[in-house]
Amino acid sequence: MTDYSRFGYDSVQDTESIIQFLQSLQNGFENGRIVLRSDQEELVLHPEKLLNFAIKAKKKGDLCKLSLKLSWKQVNLAESADSLVIGTLTDDQL
Repeated sequence: MTDYSRFGYDSVQDTESIIQFLQSLQNGFENGRIVLRSDQEELVLHPEKLLNFAIKAKKKGDLCKLSLKLSWKQVNLAESADSLVIGTLTDDQL
């Protein structure tokens, strides 16, 4: 079964608020847990070590746009834990 969750939020913010949001994201990446919450919804993400990163910017007249996109595959360690044994074989095991 596929687990599907979605979060969306749009608003007008001042530069200082954006800086605080970005710092919170930085802390979330450092701690491995990002919580997105609004009045109606909440989504918790667990970023992994390797992420896909894309940045785009454009300016048309006085309208500027900056887009960041981060994506990763979240691994459930409980489901993906394969056992591994490294050792040597004794003569009677050959």
